[in-house]
Amino acid sequence: RTKEAVAPELPPRTEEIIHVDMTPEQRAAYDRELLRARELVQSRGPIELLAALTRLRQICCDAALLNPTLTDASSAKLTTLTDMLRELADEGHSALVFSQFTTMLERIRVALEQAGLQTLTLTGKTPTAQRAERVREFNEADKPVIFLLSLRAAGTGLTLTRADYVFIFDPWWNPAVERQAIDRTHRIGQEKPVFAYRLVANDSVEEKVLRLQQEKATLFAEVMGEAETRDVAERLTAEDLRLLLA
Repeated sequence: RTKEAVAPELPPRTEEIIHVDMTPEQRAAYDRELLRARELVQSRGPIELLAALTRLRQICCDAALLNPTLTDASSAKLTTLTDMLRELADEGHSALVFSQFTTMLERIRVALEQAGLQTLTLTGKTPTAQRAERVREFNEADKPVIFLLSLRAAGTGLTLTRADYVFIFDPWWNPAVERQAIDRTHRIGQEKPVFAYRLVANDSVEEKVLRLQQEKATLFAEVMGEAETRDVAERLTAEDLRLLLA
């Protein structure tokens, strides 16, 4: 049964992709890593190629994830996210922000708090006893809060209906996992329309995977979910790699 059949009273839900141009510093780092990845296609095995794809995805988030010496101009997504969340908070909205990379969540936390926004964080390292407390703190806060969550730790089992905006900072290539993340707020108890945004770096591996996602959804869910087994990695064909690294 669909959610609409089970809970027809739920408010509408809108999902959009926000395309972001990388900063010059970020683009330079991405292009260097892309050249390296293309060389690996010719000389290395699938595990090394998966690691290269993960590095490209990290640069799409923030080039400083690979090179901490870079300046604050290392993430166009972070700038876009901060500006949007500041405006939403000024209007009284709370939001959820999901990322696969806990190091990225920490950089987001620092940027948002520097912008004067209140944050909470929940990752796989959050003790079980604190998880419930942070959920309660979020849902009962008397002013807008930005809840930063890792997809693996918070994709299911939480009710966070205080939020009416959701941001997927780095898309998880399994659409079901992304939907589960958005469902943390779009569920029984939600009274406001829900808006979900996926931030995607222009002219990058993120765009290319989105285009391939429909064709090979199961494969990319496994591969881009940071699978580490060779049998999964080897299911990427030469043509798949060519398209991803074009």
